[in-house]
Amino acid sequence: MLDKKKSQIYDDLKLAAMLLVVLAHSTVMYTVNGAFHPVNSSHLLEILTTAIYSFHMPLFILISGAVYAYCLQMGKYQEHLPFLKNKLLRLLFPYFFWGFFYVAPVMELLGLDQSGYFAYCWNGIVLSHNSRHLWYLFALFWIYVFVRLTRRVYHWGRSNMLCLSAAVFLMYPYVHVGFQISAAMRYQLYFVLGMLFHDYAGKQNRKLLLGGVVFAAFCIASGICVPTSHGWDVVLALLGCCGMLIFVLLCRKWFPYMHETSWYQLLKRDIMGIYLIHPMLLYGMYSQLGQKDIHPVVLSLGAALAALLLSMLGTECIRRLGFSVLLGEKQKRQKPTS
Repeated sequence: MLDKKKSQIYDDLKLAAMLLVVLAHSTVMYTVNGAFHPVNSSHLLEILTTAIYSFHMPLFILISGAVYAYCLQMGKYQEHLPFLKNKLLRLLFPYFFWGFFYVAPVMELLGLDQSGYFAYCWNGIVLSHNSRHLWYLFALFWIYVFVRLTRRVYHWGRSNMLCLSAAVFLMYPYVHVGFQISAAMRYQLYFVLGMLFHDYAGKQNRKLLLGGVVFAAFCIASGICVPTSHGWDVVLALLGCCGMLIFVLLCRKWFPYMHETSWYQLLKRDIMGIYLIHPMLLYGMYSQLGQKDIHPVVLSLGAALAALLLSMLGTECIRRLGFSVLLGEKQKRQKPTS
C-alpha cells in the first residue's frame, strides 16, 4: 500500500469516524448517559449507540497515531519544541476557548450544571472533570507528549513501544488526577497501534502474526487485571476499527469519484469545527424537542443532520471572519494589497 494511498484512506476513516461521532452524540440521548431523555424511548437506538461508542473514539485516536507516523516518515515533527507549540495551539487553545465561551454557558443556560459558571469553568474545564466532548482534545495532547517522551523506545523496537503502551494502559484505572491524564493513559494504546498500523500495513511481515497473538493475549489478561475496562473492550474496539476500514475500502471501490465531490471536500475541511460545535447544538435541540411526540429515529437522525449542517455553517463563518485559530488551524496571513 503506497503511502499516498494510506494518507487518503486516513482521511476517509477520519471523515467516517466524525459522522459516527455526530450520530452517536444524537442517539446517546436515548440511553441512560444522555444529557436529556426524550419522552419516546428506543431500544434500537440504545443498541446502536452502544455499538458506535465501543469503537468510534478508539478509531479517531488510532487514525491520529497513523497520521502522526506518516508525518514522521515525511520528515515532519523532528524538533520537540515546535511540535509541542503546534499541539498547544491546535488542541489546548481550542479546548479552553470553546470550553469557557461555548460549553460552559450552554451547560448553565440549559440547567445541566448547578454549580455556577465560574465553578464549572474551574472544575469542568480547567480540571477537566466534566468537559463534555472536549475531553478528547486534552487527552490527545497528553498522548502526543507521551509519544514524544518515548520516541527513543519506539526507534529501539516497535515491540518495546507496544509493551510500554500496554503497561501504561493497565495502570490507567488507578490514576485520578484530572486533566484527562487517565483518559490519555487509556487511549494512548490505540495511538501506538495506529503508528504500528502505518508502519506495517501492506507489508508481508511474519511479526504481524506473532504480534497479533501476543496482543490478543494481552487483551484477555487486561480483562482480568483492569477492573474498569475489560480487555474485551479493546477487542471490540479493534473489531469495530477493522470493520470501518473494510467499509471505507469498499466505498473507495464502489464510489471512486466521491473524493471529488464538493460535499466530501467540505466535510473533510470542516472536521475539527464540526467536532467542536455540534454537541451543544444537539443539547439545544433535545431540550426543546425531546418532550414532543416525535419518532425516535426521525428525531435522532434529523437532529444529527441539522447539527452537522449548522456546524459546517458555523465553521465556515468562523474561517471567513479570520478566526480559524479557534478551530485549531493556522491563521492565514493577508496578502498585502498593491
